[in-house]
Parts: sequence; C-alpha cells; structure tokens
Amino acid sequence: MKRKLFIAACTSICLSILLGCIMILFFVGYTESFFKQALTSTVLGFVIAFPTSLVLPIIFEKIASKLNI
Repeated sequence: MKRKLFIAACTSICLSILLGCIMILFFVGYTESFFKQALTSTVLGFVIAFPTSLVLPIIFEKIASKLNI
C-alpha cells in the first residue's frame, strides 16, 4: 500500500508541475508572476491528480480483468 501511495504521489506531483507550467507558458506566456502561477497551478493540479491516480488504476484493472487482457 505504501508503494502505491508513493508512486501515485510522485506521478501526481510530476504531472502537475509539468502540465501546469506548459499550460501557463502556452496560454499566458512567461511573465513576472510565472512562478507564483506555476506554484498555484501545481497545488491545484495535485489536489485533483492524486485522488484520481489512486482510483483510476483500480477501475482499469477491473475492466482489464473482465476483458481478459
């Protein structure tokens, strides 16, 4: 269980940072407040991504079992 939490947390943090920065650069561009916006979007992204990364693998595993994959 600790391993799943660790992997989910690391994945969520990395994706939140990466996607948040890319989206800010794409839609707003580099500004003086880039790092503040990046931090805010990372926190918000993590709050959304972490629970999702815990639940979705369970759902996909059940679907894969039913499909005999």
